[in-house]
This record gives sequence, C-alpha cells and structure tokens, in this order.
Amino acid sequence: MKSFFPFLFILTLWGGVGQARPLPQVVLLTSVPEPVQKSIWRPKNWHLAAELEKTFRRTIENSGFRWKVVHNADQFQLHQELMDTTNIAVFWVSHAGDGDDSGKALGAENLIADKDANNVKEVFQQIHPHLQYLAVVGCGAESFVQDYQKAGYFPANLHVMSFPKRIDAISGLKQALDQSVIDLNAAKLPKGIGAEVLQLRLDIERWTQLSRQAFDSTLPLKLQPTRQLMLSRQIPLDEKSGLSNAARVLMSGHLLAVFPAGKPGEIQHLSVPLSSFGSEILFISGASRSRNLKIADIGGLEIDSSQFVPGKWKLFSRGVPEMKLYEFISQP
Repeated sequence: MKSFFPFLFILTLWGGVGQARPLPQVVLLTSVPEPVQKSIWRPKNWHLAAELEKTFRRTIENSGFRWKVVHNADQFQLHQELMDTTNIAVFWVSHAGDGDDSGKALGAENLIADKDANNVKEVFQQIHPHLQYLAVVGCGAESFVQDYQKAGYFPANLHVMSFPKRIDAISGLKQALDQSVIDLNAAKLPKGIGAEVLQLRLDIERWTQLSRQAFDSTLPLKLQPTRQLMLSRQIPLDEKSGLSNAARVLMSGHLLAVFPAGKPGEIQHLSVPLSSFGSEILFISGASRSRNLKIADIGGLEIDSSQFVPGKWKLFSRGVPEMKLYEFISQP
C-alpha cells in the first residue's frame, strides 16, 4: 500500500481543525490461480497476478488516492474491503477455474470464487454505503449483480461493473479501470488529484466538501435499531487439518457475518447487528472441494439470541465438513 506524499499537505484542510482523516482508498483483490499452461511467448517469470497488479498500479499509484493490492484473497478479506469506510472503489478479479495464461477462462459457471474455491456471491450482500464503485471481473457475474441490484443489496450511489460472458482477466480489469474514471467523475469526484499544486489548490474546496459528504468515515450512518446476535466459532483441534478456511454465516439466505481463517483450537467471537430474524442459519466455508483438494472442517458454531427471543439453536444437519445447518427451536 502506498500514499502520494506530495498530496498530504491538504490533509489538514480536508479534516478541518483537529485530527486529519485518512485519504480515500482504492483496492484491488485478486483470486486467480496461475495458468496451467503458459504461452511459449511469455517469459518464464511471467505471472498473471503480477500483471494484474501492474495494470492497476499504472492507473492508481499517482492519482493521489491511497491504494492497496490483496492477492490470493479469501471471503473474509473481501468482506473487510467491501465494508471498509475509507474505500471508495473495490476491484475484485477472480477465476471460476484454471485457464490459459490469457485469463480468458475465468469460468463458464456463474461462480465468484475466492482463493479457497468458495463461491462468495453472498459476501456482496453487505457493502458499506460510502463505497462509490465496485468492479466484479469474472465470467457470468452480471446476472448475479443484476439480481442483487433488484433485491436492494447495493447502495443507491454505488456504480457496479460486471461482465455477462467469458472475460480475459487483464482486459476485464483494464475495462473496469477505464469505466471507473467515467463513473467516479460522474459522481463529481475531484479531478487532478495528482496534478500540479495550483490545480490541487483549486480543487481543495470541492474535495473538502465532497469528502465530508461521501468519504468521511466519521459520519454517522442512519440505521434501523438492531439487536445483537452473538456468534462463536471453535475450530477443531486437529493439527493435520492445518489452517481452517474463512467461513460465512447466512440467515435464511442473507449474509450475517464472515469469520476469518483460523488456527486449530482457535475460538473466534462476533457480535452481529440483526434487524430481522430467520429460523435457519447456514454456516459454510464454500465449495465442496478447494483447489488443493483438502476439505477443512470449519468447526462448531455457537449462536446466542436469548437476549431478544427465547429459544435455542440446534445443529440440524452436519452435512459435509465445510457446511453445517442450524435451526431455531422456540421455547413455549
């Protein structure tokens, strides 16, 4: 991650009198395995992920925005970036399966895969309203994007780019970067952030006004009153299983939370604001088989909703090691 240091002098003006606030950030997340077969015209040290980062950096690194690249991203890292209050744009590039070095085989299925081959479509149900631009570079992503837009999962001010068919990874990222310039300018983002000092001074007033409206992470969000659902995950104490994958929690098909990957024996706790209640919770790490053909047990899930509804949660079906279903049993 880098910052454009000549631009830091405006931080005091941006934040006003008092503590300076962080500059908006642009993030690239990739989940693209190296191609099985590389073209004979490619150099031996050619790597798809490195080419994607190079493409991203050429556009972003001198823009004046903070930026970050996360390779081999899992669903927890994706969830973190979608919910980060300082992010204004997130680019997600993923394969559904291995392809050639052109990146054209991003997958024929409508599958949004992370590094563990988890289908992470549900993670896109939670996006912070400060995010202005989202690109999902993967084959067939457009259909689920349209479904989520109709369902109201995406903030009203969010520009989303996706692709209806098979797409070359590098070409898709270039198209998404080009479109982001159009969409974010349409959203009246300040121009010339990395330009000359005179231009920066001319843009300071507009930048300050916009940042306080759209990018200020200290602005309170108007949310409906919620109750807290307490979740605890205990990863099996099995050294052979190694690091357990990140896992998401769904209530009646809607994303509640995402647990990070963890070590054997680790106990993780989450407090989740809940605005509605469903009687089924699915605890799932994702695909039936990961790319390394190892199936990690996601562990047990303890659910406590006793503070606002009497009853208990029972493990209804153990299913496969990476998927467990819990049902709520109300007390008379």
